[in-house]
Amino acid sequence: MAYPIQDVLAAEKEAEAIIEKAAAKRQAILAKANQEALILLAEEQKKIDAGEQRRIESARQEIETRAAKVRSEAAQEAQRLRRLAEKKIDKASDFILAELDSRMG
Repeated sequence: MAYPIQDVLAAEKEAEAIIEKAAAKRQAILAKANQEALILLAEEQKKIDAGEQRRIESARQEIETRAAKVRSEAAQEAQRLRRLAEKKIDKASDFILAELDSRMG
């Protein structure tokens, strides 16, 4: 009757070995899943960062475009005012010379 007890003991050892192997496999699967999750998170963060960089660059270009337009418009307005002032200076000079002529002579 020694055989049935040895069969039970052998079956228990085999079951323990299967359980240990399953636990080790479970740990390996969890470790791999954690590693893959970290990789995916890093990839998603890179995508987010790249998207933010694109938005920042787009906004910077828009600001530069608007600033260039404002500078151009300001330069045009300055030219217009300069031409207007030159005309008025000529008129003022003519007026002053005419006044001097009339007072002197």
